[in-house]
Amino acid sequence: MQRRAFLRSSAVSIGTFAQICATGWTLEGSGGPQTVQTGQASASGPLLKNAEEQLAWGINSIVLKSPWDRPPKVDQLLTDTEHTVALNSFYRVGGEHRPATTTDLRITYDSDSLFVVFRCHEDNMSFLTASHEQDWYSLDGSPAGSETSTDVSSPPFPDEVDIFIQPDMGDPLYYHFAATLDGLTFGCERVWASNVDDGKGGNRSVSLSKVNAFEATVTRKTDEWLAFFQIPWKTVGGKPSSYFGLLPVRTRWRNGEFSSPVATDFVEQLPVDLFIETHFTGGSAEQGCQASLCQLSSGLLRWQRPAVVVHPGLETRHQISEMQERLHSPT
Repeated sequence: MQRRAFLRSSAVSIGTFAQICATGWTLEGSGGPQTVQTGQASASGPLLKNAEEQLAWGINSIVLKSPWDRPPKVDQLLTDTEHTVALNSFYRVGGEHRPATTTDLRITYDSDSLFVVFRCHEDNMSFLTASHEQDWYSLDGSPAGSETSTDVSSPPFPDEVDIFIQPDMGDPLYYHFAATLDGLTFGCERVWASNVDDGKGGNRSVSLSKVNAFEATVTRKTDEWLAFFQIPWKTVGGKPSSYFGLLPVRTRWRNGEFSSPVATDFVEQLPVDLFIETHFTGGSAEQGCQASLCQLSSGLLRWQRPAVVVHPGLETRHQISEMQERLHSPT
């Protein structure tokens, strides 16, 4: 949380931040190294671009479609477009410029429950899965972001999908539901100490209660597995009146992959300031501000990073180095 906590209190302009931290710069042109200013170029020098619309952004806000009049089956959710929102773009943590393993997420609801389906592609379903024997409830959040009491103190990376729900986005109360490829399911309620890193291990769960009042089923197929969640509204304190926070995450043990439709900075227990603002009505089914500083549908402002980071190539780095050497004073 340190980077986003810094951004909240920083006076750095968002344009500068997008250029420096998001590495959204591209150098084009064939002239020799010249002194370059943002968005400008000399007649013979390269052009520096930092247009945010050229970057890939994660999901930060959605609007659900009309509710079902009866509980849907999993096969209905996978094909329905009238009541179901589909999020098909998952991004690797840290903006890693490689495609995440294909994941199809479907979200819908009725008067009694929220329904979520993960469709997780795998090119080798016979690949062995790890047996994770630690107490899942002792973890501080997402298994991929939680350390265990092993000799090497490394976080587990099970083949797992997680759903985090924040019924009131102004209250640090969260519900966590999970299912693994080998059919284990978990649910709990967490209260977190802080949404800002206090330098003393903040953003840790200060209380945890097991939650059993939900259904989760795992189905293995030839080249994919499905995790279907039915979470009654009463399990999370009742159906929210307007909107709620939602964070879906997938982890893969075989390659340590951590992905989400949200642009996630780094693997952590719970990115409490990156929940998707999920509305019941208003606007299009999928929406969101595509900028480093965005205003959500509720009016709240949020810092976010691009979902995919493009680093400068070797030639561009050489040009930057030569420009630095030609400066009268270092930067």
